[in-house]
Amino acid sequence: MKEQTPVSQRGTGKQAVFAALENSTTHWVRPAEAPGRAAAGDRCAVYLTEKSLNAAGDAFSGADPTPFPLVVCVERRHPDLFTEFIRKTEKRFPIVFYPRDVQEAYDLVLVAQYVSEKAWQPVLCVLDGIMTAEAIQAWRPLPQKAITNWLGNPDDTIPDDDPATAQLLGKKH
Repeated sequence: MKEQTPVSQRGTGKQAVFAALENSTTHWVRPAEAPGRAAAGDRCAVYLTEKSLNAAGDAFSGADPTPFPLVVCVERRHPDLFTEFIRKTEKRFPIVFYPRDVQEAYDLVLVAQYVSEKAWQPVLCVLDGIMTAEAIQAWRPLPQKAITNWLGNPDDTIPDDDPATAQLLGKKH
């Protein structure tokens, strides 16, 4: 039976981001636990608002420099707080995406998940507070099967011909 393409939805950029990553079987976690869970092989993500930027900046800047796959979405609202967060974490996030609308937020957060897992690097996805995170626009989600086919299942095993790779990355996706 052919999976039906989901119809267009209306919602905010924040809702689109949550829908995209929930469809990719990503676990939402707190900033302090994210580096450890990501390094342990959990597919996880963090969503930061203005209230959590300060603590998150400390958590990510003090994290072990070992690379790990993680998606961090952050709302850019208060310029001073955001600038301080970027200053603290600039070495932790070598890859940054800036979606310009709600559809791009949905799409780019899935790309961020893919890139973070392939490059074994955390990816920062910055949503402008009013223009993207809170904007209500139509967006078209991908079918669940398409997301799973592209990202894989987090419980899939990774072929490990090299024992060092298996030790570093583990046996899970």
